[in-house]
Amino acid sequence: MTRPTRQARKSGITRRSRHARQRRSFGAPSMAVCDVEPPLIRSTELANKLCLSRRTISLYAKQGLITPAIITPGGQYRWRYDDVLAEMRKLAEECRAEHK
Repeated sequence: MTRPTRQARKSGITRRSRHARQRRSFGAPSMAVCDVEPPLIRSTELANKLCLSRRTISLYAKQGLITPAIITPGGQYRWRYDDVLAEMRKLAEECRAEHK
């Protein structure tokens, strides 16, 4: 067993339990941090969130209706959900304006 540090001895926490606590707290970052960008997601995940097929997402991207955040060296698209949602809302508004 490892010897606890001076600060750990004062608080009664050993290194092992501190490490275990850090592992348990691993997860989604706190929402208090404002300058962190949302994570990039794959086309399948985006399609699931939008209730569309992956093929539809790819088709929209090829037509230029939505733009991926990045394209990997292998040619795969990575998306930011909020950006795509904003683009699709803008398209919907433009479509409604045309048909009035």
